[in-house]
Amino acid sequence: MPPKGKAKAKSGVKDVPRLLVPLPPPSPACIQLPDSMLERHGSERCLFLAFADPESKYKVQVRSWIPGEAPALGIGEEMSPEVAKEAGWIDAKEIERVQLPNRHHHEARLLSCEFVRLQYRLVLASGPQNVDGNYVANWQSAPSEPLASYVDPPVELVAELQCDNDWLPPSVELSWKSSNMEWLKMALGLDEIDGLEHFAAWPGLMPSKVQVRWRVVQKLNGSEQAAHEADRGEYFVSGAIDAITKDSTFSFNDDTWTLHYREVAVGNVVRFSVRVGTAFRWSPWSQESEDILLQIREPMPVLGLEAAIGSLVGGKSDDLEHEAENDLPKEIPCINCARLESREVEVAWPSFERTGTLSLVEYRVMLCTLARDVDKPLFDDNGVVVSSFITDNPNAVSTVIRGVFPNTWYVVRVDARYPHIGKRKFSNRKAISAPFQTPFPERPPLQPLPVDIDLGDCELINLPPSSPDAA
Repeated sequence: MPPKGKAKAKSGVKDVPRLLVPLPPPSPACIQLPDSMLERHGSERCLFLAFADPESKYKVQVRSWIPGEAPALGIGEEMSPEVAKEAGWIDAKEIERVQLPNRHHHEARLLSCEFVRLQYRLVLASGPQNVDGNYVANWQSAPSEPLASYVDPPVELVAELQCDNDWLPPSVELSWKSSNMEWLKMALGLDEIDGLEHFAAWPGLMPSKVQVRWRVVQKLNGSEQAAHEADRGEYFVSGAIDAITKDSTFSFNDDTWTLHYREVAVGNVVRFSVRVGTAFRWSPWSQESEDILLQIREPMPVLGLEAAIGSLVGGKSDDLEHEAENDLPKEIPCINCARLESREVEVAWPSFERTGTLSLVEYRVMLCTLARDVDKPLFDDNGVVVSSFITDNPNAVSTVIRGVFPNTWYVVRVDARYPHIGKRKFSNRKAISAPFQTPFPERPPLQPLPVDIDLGDCELINLPPSSPDAA
């Protein structure tokens, strides 16, 4: 500290004149296009950028981007507008301006773009600043990460009902193709791409989420869990499935996505549509799929089914097979009597046909008495349920019926249902047996008993002994 009364010694550093360099433009933030704007501008090439510009001194420039072909220009080359023009930078046209809530001096601008895959940057509207005959290198922000200004809608959407769990409701397998994936293969020079790391590396270019919507076109009797929107014919829209690479699969060989969707109203005829999205915008909705019946068919008897269809078709085209199946009789004779006794009967039948990979089936066995073997069994009036059980046996199924009466005509009928899913109704087509008669009980003859007989006035006749040759 200098002594009191003496002036402070002057520093030996000389004042150097400095250039008044303006601050560089801020880097705009690309935000997701709201659904309200997506309805109006979903088919346009546009970006929704947010940045602070209270004095309106900045403008947005864009340029086309292709992997491996982006110009690698130095900082010095970016100073002049001529070099920037050669690099492909052009001014973006403003479509709409939105004031963001709770963000002071920040605006969101919807900008029209000429390119699908592009980069953007913010530059001074007045161009590069000339300070004392020198251009500064911060008249533009750094180029953004590549992103897509438009996402092509999915094409060739196919919906198929899948039954793969005995306890959970059925799901719908949705598969669609991506129409803008060929450029990635050409840019990377690969015929096939293993893994999904490219989707995570380019969230602004590649699909990172998917959304499903569906509507009911026909409501069947006994439908379950139908939403109010579906009752009025409106669309039911699911939430965004963000982990698209986790919840769905993608095949680079044919550019096909596959997604299993469970939030559906079972028991209706439904049409589906999907859309995919990057981190910043959604694609338009795809075309609706064909009508799909969201109903699980009950287990059906199979032995004799093919023969019955063949007899109805009569060697005609296979296109008539579905119509012939609808004309099949409601009762198919495929139950055999494996063991027949006077008081119990063991019957066996082939396992009913299941849907998908379902395994659990609940069988109901009914018994009906007949007066004669030619009588028609009336199960609604005389039928009795003798047993009901659940099994996952994929082969022949058998059960023992006890308490039958000897020397009686019977007919056995079996139907089935899924114990935990579906309509919980037994199948319309039944398996039935041929009429059979229980035998008399097998037992030795009774021993003779001595009985006193009063002959009275009867005369006894002595028969001559039979000779061996009499026979």
